[in-house]
Amino acid sequence: MKIKTTLGFNPLKMFKKHHPINSFLSVALALSVINLSTSCYYKITDLTTSQEEINERIATFKSFGHYTIIQSGENLFHLNNIKIDQENNMLYGTMENLSPSHEYKKPRKKNSNRFNKNKQNPTNEFHIKLKTNITLEVGKEVSIPFEDIHSISLNKRDSGTELAVVMLGAYSFIGTIYLILLLTKSSCPFVYVKSGDTYQFIGELYPGVLTENMQRDDYIPLGKYDDSNNDYSIKVTNELKEIQYTDLLELIVVDHPSDIQVLLDDQGNMYTFTNLIQPIHVLIDDLELDKETVFEKDNNFYAFNNTTEWDDNKRHIIIEFDAPEDPADAKLYLTAKNSMWLDYIFGKFNEQFGSYYQEFQVQQQTKTKEQSEKWIREQYIPLSVFVETSNGWQLIDEINTVGPLAFRDLVVPIDINLITQDRLRVKLETGFMFWEVDYVGIDYSENLPLSVNHISPYEAIDHNNNLVTKLITSEDNIYLAQPEVGDEVIVNFNLENASDNDTHSIFLKNRGYYNYVREYEGEPNLEALRMFKRKGKFPDFSKSEYYVLMGITDEEFVVLNK
Repeated sequence: MKIKTTLGFNPLKMFKKHHPINSFLSVALALSVINLSTSCYYKITDLTTSQEEINERIATFKSFGHYTIIQSGENLFHLNNIKIDQENNMLYGTMENLSPSHEYKKPRKKNSNRFNKNKQNPTNEFHIKLKTNITLEVGKEVSIPFEDIHSISLNKRDSGTELAVVMLGAYSFIGTIYLILLLTKSSCPFVYVKSGDTYQFIGELYPGVLTENMQRDDYIPLGKYDDSNNDYSIKVTNELKEIQYTDLLELIVVDHPSDIQVLLDDQGNMYTFTNLIQPIHVLIDDLELDKETVFEKDNNFYAFNNTTEWDDNKRHIIIEFDAPEDPADAKLYLTAKNSMWLDYIFGKFNEQFGSYYQEFQVQQQTKTKEQSEKWIREQYIPLSVFVETSNGWQLIDEINTVGPLAFRDLVVPIDINLITQDRLRVKLETGFMFWEVDYVGIDYSENLPLSVNHISPYEAIDHNNNLVTKLITSEDNIYLAQPEVGDEVIVNFNLENASDNDTHSIFLKNRGYYNYVREYEGEPNLEALRMFKRKGKFPDFSKSEYYVLMGITDEEFVVLNK
């Protein structure tokens, strides 16, 4: 008899059903290039020409970076919290009044329209015009059948310096189908936490560890736990075309008061947060970005996709904080994840090997950890964290990949001796469109001593009802193998040693690796593969593939650079 469980949020099932899951569309949500002039221009571009196209395109996206406006007769409303029901051809959302920056006189012409960027923001608007007048009530959820949609249009900047962003905005709707068809998901084991009768998706285990020699301890936050029930269960699944080898699964339970946040760094060291401070400035290329981009965990993230640095394959963001006169500790708090674009572009890189890929993968298993990590660093795949000192920018950490399907809370300790002025300046840097940062904060409070328990599973049962507990309770290179799509294991823990009076922050210490299962065809592209040995070639490949996808020509690069 096989184990039967009920899943709550499942990213792969949602992807198959709705196609444009939240994290995939991060590929298509570039921030606008910052324009120094006050007077700007935009054009209106129709994205659909027939009812059939409307049905197809609406079903394949939802916008997280564009301001969606519903037009019913002469009335205009903002549609927020968008949901798409592809099976029933319905669009759902909450009706809201337009924000002040979107309350301007809408033009009737399709060519250039002038606006004041300090007062208006028409360039990120996505318009859905309805066929008939319907009653829309602010604050209420509305359901719109696809057949009631008359047309769709997108406002785009009419500026050569912003051509790439404009095209990306259009492709975030029109080209999504093409990208989804190309995408072969490359990830790692999914982990779910039991909540009631369902399992809720949390994230991915040992992300980016593709060989046995690359293994490292990974610490994924599972959230807070206040239940008096001592039983705690997780599910680890293989839902992709890969073979997964799990060596160790162990809970780390930290007991603490409810008003304290706790995180573990990449070495398993514990840090407490009692007074998180927000940035005073957020800069891209020395130009100020809206600070609210990193103020809240709200999916309004910076995607390292700035298009003003045409000759560089790295992107960075600088965050400034006030610094106290006598800080006890300095702890940077980040909420970040890898982009689906990185996943996509890594697949495009693997395709270069053609039928040679299997042999290449076997060879990679013999590489030393140092050799593999050197290539990863030289391709700017980690999220590098720098602090500005009297001697310039000093690298303090390189954050390993965490996967593209869920944001992860991260901590980076900062030596307080590096803070020599009344401002702390932190720079985050990575390859073109490799990461997404949703929240940044700093805490200077003293690190508090707390009770920490390490708990091994008392039971692990796989999908065939086999008891496999011994395979995951120690770091011994004896693995729980999950070679097939659909393989899963239920892992049970007992929290009886945790305090009854405190909140528990739970982390999953995990260790393992995985191999892709791919069957590429054709001859390897040897010329291209030799190029990837060079430092910085992979992010350069990322940027060039982006340009190809956007249809930007060499002549346009010259215009953009000017």
